[in-house]
Amino acid sequence: MTVEEDKFMEEDSKFLPCLGLSEIQKDAESSKIIEIEEGNTFEISAELVTKNINGNDYLGYNGELPGPTLKVKQGSTMHINFINNIVYDTTIH
Repeated sequence: MTVEEDKFMEEDSKFLPCLGLSEIQKDAESSKIIEIEEGNTFEISAELVTKNINGNDYLGYNGELPGPTLKVKQGSTMHINFINNIVYDTTIH
């Protein structure tokens, strides 16, 4: 983790209690590699998960931290359904 990322997560973690972290019952899973075939649809959701790293809790995708890696053949077309289940605006990349 870079110094900038660490600083962001340290500052951001101050807000996590107001998001209901105490109510989270799901521990973050390890990231998975998902192979997606031509024309298929994949659903991904931003959600609160618990994984304590250096005293900070984090936000994850599909219950994973970091989120899944999507593997798609070059030139393929696929569809992503994104659901934001947290109170922050968020992105996937």
